[in-house]
Amino acid sequence: MREDIIQCEEIVKEEEVLQCGLKPAIEVCFTSVLELDRTRSIPNWVWLLCSICTFLGHTLDGTDGKQARRMGVSGPTGELFDHGLDSWSTVPLTLTIFSIFGQGEFSLSPVRLLLVLISVQAVFIVSHWEKYNTGILFLPWNYDLSQYDNFYEMCLPLYPSLILFSISILWALYSPGKIIERDPRLYLYTMGTVFSNIACKLIIAQMCNTRAELFNLCLAVYSIVAITSLSGFLSAYQELIFLRLAVAVIISAHLHFGICVVRQLCEHFKISAFSLHYLQHSSKHYNE
Repeated sequence: MREDIIQCEEIVKEEEVLQCGLKPAIEVCFTSVLELDRTRSIPNWVWLLCSICTFLGHTLDGTDGKQARRMGVSGPTGELFDHGLDSWSTVPLTLTIFSIFGQGEFSLSPVRLLLVLISVQAVFIVSHWEKYNTGILFLPWNYDLSQYDNFYEMCLPLYPSLILFSISILWALYSPGKIIERDPRLYLYTMGTVFSNIACKLIIAQMCNTRAELFNLCLAVYSIVAITSLSGFLSAYQELIFLRLAVAVIISAHLHFGICVVRQLCEHFKISAFSLHYLQHSSKHYNE
């Protein structure tokens, strides 16, 4: 029994490391490629590495739930971990499009890339919005609105995302310093981190069967920076500095939120994150 638990623990750790590390690694590879001289061709090993990482990332993303259920360790903590990371990984996976084509006459403009990212995020948030209302994570073609008495409460989880999408588009289009042109990756990564925080809180609300929150701290910080930039009081350099400060604050707040929630869930369910030793103790207690 002990050997089986240790073996399963190693599998879980390997899956978590690959799941958390491979997707960002893809973007790192592409970003490094962009720094090469444009007259040089992209090495073949880069394409091979990125294809392997993409395949393994999606494969592990689809099998981690089955692995957890097979070992009897599936639960809310795993769901939050899985879908929370998926919400954050929408950014690097979308940025690979930009990293492949770059900026040029025949490439994708940063504003259009923002719209691509929003379309991906919209599908993600609508799926969890449906589960929040129906308890089923399945995206049908239509909804039976007659089962809802309060339209405002039904759409409450969507309001933060709609605000985020609207502000992001306005900031990208009307930024005095053309912030999305100056640093598109930083801009999109900041926006994507705010979206991930919104999505994680929605996932927690639907898991706990509680009312979704309208206020979001990360969204508030992002909105303040965007409105300040759109006001025209900042130079292009100051706008970029504000964005860099904002992404540091937003990432710190998002990581702090995630760590605290996971620790509270582990304490409540008497389990350990990234470890299955508690199964060994449970089996000993059961045998006794």
